[in-house]
Amino acid sequence: MLDETRSRTLAAELGRLTETLLWSRHEARVRAAWPGARLATRVGRGQATHHQVRDEQQSVITFGWRMVQAKSRGPDAVSRWLSGREILRRGYFDGRVGLLEALSHAACHEFAHLVQTAEGGRRRGSVHNKAFYAILDGLHADGSADALRRALRQRFEALGLPVDETARPGAEALARALGQVPAPARSPRRGLFGRSRGAPARCTTRFAPGDAVVFEVQGRRITGVVRRINRRTVTVVPDVPDRAGQWWRVGPRLLSPLDVDDARTDARADG
Repeated sequence: MLDETRSRTLAAELGRLTETLLWSRHEARVRAAWPGARLATRVGRGQATHHQVRDEQQSVITFGWRMVQAKSRGPDAVSRWLSGREILRRGYFDGRVGLLEALSHAACHEFAHLVQTAEGGRRRGSVHNKAFYAILDGLHADGSADALRRALRQRFEALGLPVDETARPGAEALARALGQVPAPARSPRRGLFGRSRGAPARCTTRFAPGDAVVFEVQGRRITGVVRRINRRTVTVVPDVPDRAGQWWRVGPRLLSPLDVDDARTDARADG
């Protein structure tokens, strides 16, 4: 797994390439629908990676450095993310889900949201729709994704990072990513630890260490990463801890998977 310094470096590089490569190739298209549009990128302090609109013209794409670090755990970890499942299901990069492909596609995914928003294809409750995937497919078909991958590979080489040209998830992870393994039924939420009558003696959950999850405590939304599966609870390390070394023990019924590639707030699209 990458350390924080290299993860931050790659997150910043994703932003630079999104601005200099993807934006330069598609600026005319964006501005034809959204005159005066501008793009800025930033490195986020957690896993969240998303596109937002800050005002009537300014788009901001955030690349969380912990997203980079999480995807560096290997193909099985990548396949748990929305962007990883897209690579596998839609055949991008010939189905390879190494770190190089995962990061290249993450940049394309968020840039597709920018184009989608500019062209009015994003609406409340309709984000990953036909309009979005038409744009995303186009970024791979017109060579933009491959060009970004080539440029990012140079950065990998400068940092001494290996490139796995055959990276594939394991059979179980692949089946889950392709939707061939149904998710277990969810039980009603009951308190922080999700206790209810007839609860199993042992914790049964579809989550695994390294998964990105979200839960709520007294109306506060907390995102984090699964660290351990305990007897009755799941240990979650928050993306933005209130104090050093903080962790939560949460009942599995309270946890939901977090597609951290998804843009969750967009002022212009949501009005």
